[in-house]
Amino acid sequence: MKTPPDIYKVLIIPDMHVPSHDVKTLRVVERFMAEHRWDEYVNLGDLMDFDMISRFNAETFRKLEGKRILKEYDEANRILDRHQSIVRANNKQAKFTLLQGNHDFRMEVLIDKAPQFEGMLEVEKNLRLAERGIKWVKSWSEGEMHKIGKLHFAHGMYTTKYHAEKMTANYGINIAYGHTHDVMSYEKTTRGNINPIMAMSLGYLADPSKLTYMRNRPNNWSQAIGVAEVRGNGDFNLYPIRIINHRFSYAGKLYK
Repeated sequence: MKTPPDIYKVLIIPDMHVPSHDVKTLRVVERFMAEHRWDEYVNLGDLMDFDMISRFNAETFRKLEGKRILKEYDEANRILDRHQSIVRANNKQAKFTLLQGNHDFRMEVLIDKAPQFEGMLEVEKNLRLAERGIKWVKSWSEGEMHKIGKLHFAHGMYTTKYHAEKMTANYGINIAYGHTHDVMSYEKTTRGNINPIMAMSLGYLADPSKLTYMRNRPNNWSQAIGVAEVRGNGDFNLYPIRIINHRFSYAGKLYK
């Protein structure tokens, strides 16, 4: 599908939580990724899970048995290798942006506690972000955002029942985010239908059976990805694509 030259097309990937990503779902997403031309790939953060260094697992040694930080970095690098190869096959100039999520930030917490690991275990170093040409946005630790046109990207902040409304009210800008693992949107238009703003969360791509802290409790999580089309004046359309049983449709085609 050819994109008009004045439209900047963005693929948005939410929380994967490697190595707890959903392998089957990700393969379907990658088939979709390969069939379209993208100007930018934006990962909303929590690319890594780092449960072995989580404070919640400090005393649960059986859960940590056999887990190794460098092994999990290897898996994340293989995923980034594939994604960069797929996207750049259709657009060699495509940009890549990775936001820092709260799970990614766990590595900084570890280094704060054990500074002898500084320069060895950081996400930026072990995912070779500078070498790959991937922009690193410190969304969780510094509140940084990535902006394309009038659309901002952040990892996310709130987990309340009405988090999209809260994001709209507190940030006052158009924003796409992850963190919550659900799909939710809220829009606000001022009097006279000027300066509309919206916030939208875009689900996750982890395997819920691997995120054992939920203990099979009911939740409102939804696997999804997002597509944004940003026009030359900065206006945009943002499309959430829900993934159900490893399947989704887009523009009349079923991906499975």
